[in-house]
Amino acid sequence: MQIKILAFGVFTDIFKANKIEITVLSPCTVADLKALVIRQYPQTADLNFAVAVDEAYADDNLQITENQTIALIPPVSGG
Repeated sequence: MQIKILAFGVFTDIFKANKIEITVLSPCTVADLKALVIRQYPQTADLNFAVAVDEAYADDNLQITENQTIALIPPVSGG
């Protein structure tokens, strides 16, 4: 299944784009997606990033389906 991923913050630098498209096996959970992103983009391995699905933060166990809006949320720090 093809998944379109929106990128924010440091992810736009890593991907050199504000969105990417990757192929995942179905079924795919958020945890599966995170692992795939880390495998394909090793620079993300040290980032403690979140995933949003359909504009809501998603738990690692959430199953992703085609045509959902997926976004990678980089770590944030306050100040």
